[in-house]
Amino acid sequence: MRSLLALLVFGSVNAFACPDLTGAFTCTYSDGSTEQLLVSQENKDGIVEYNFSGELTPADNAVYTIPDDETLKQGTFRAWCEDDITLKAEILGKYYDQGAYYGDLTLNIGYTITNGNLANYTTGTLVNTAGTYPINSETVCTRNP
Repeated sequence: MRSLLALLVFGSVNAFACPDLTGAFTCTYSDGSTEQLLVSQENKDGIVEYNFSGELTPADNAVYTIPDDETLKQGTFRAWCEDDITLKAEILGKYYDQGAYYGDLTLNIGYTITNGNLANYTTGTLVNTAGTYPINSETVCTRNP
């Protein structure tokens, strides 16, 4: 009985420890391109599920397989709430460039609300026989009025 009660308590705590990222945002990237991003979220059985413009992201720390495409193969994805401020995610996989294997990719992603805007930061590495290449970028998506 105690373990069931603990499971219920900790399951519901997880949902309340996630950040509120809801809103409509305009993201401007380093190349000058922009994208409209609509973020909503809901609690489903104690797990917060984020919807980033139609892409569902459950913050349950479970590992999901990413379908292979031209640039990423054997990919996995997981997301979790670090606290009530940050949604974190991780992508692992084999990176391909122009059809040829280039290296092993590790991406660590974070989302948080800063000054009312959605901040997205990405760190990680791309590792191949020539070495380790760092990845470090940040994008601030401005909240739409």
